[in-house]
Amino acid sequence: MTQNSNNVIHLIFNNKNRPEISRPSDLPIQSRSVSISDKVIGCVWLCTVLIWRPLRWFLGVVSFIQFLKIWYHWDEGLMSRIELGISFLVVFSVLTALTYFVSIFKPEKF
Repeated sequence: MTQNSNNVIHLIFNNKNRPEISRPSDLPIQSRSVSISDKVIGCVWLCTVLIWRPLRWFLGVVSFIQFLKIWYHWDEGLMSRIELGISFLVVFSVLTALTYFVSIFKPEKF
């Protein structure tokens, strides 16, 4: 039993089987310059995050009002339903896209 445990310890500390590890000082340094578009997207993201709470409430109330208008004008004809539906869809899509932009997207550097 002691022979097997010595064998395992010998394999662990054997320098011949050890892979070479590159040190961080040996790796080339890659510097990434920040482009103008990254700066603009970062600034837009920052401004959107700063005004996100009132903007979210505003867009939520506007989309709810648009939905109520669709419901109220349902019997007035096809064209009014299409126009109201498109306006609701636009407002709700902006709300959804901004929710994604604020909560999931994070700019790298700006």
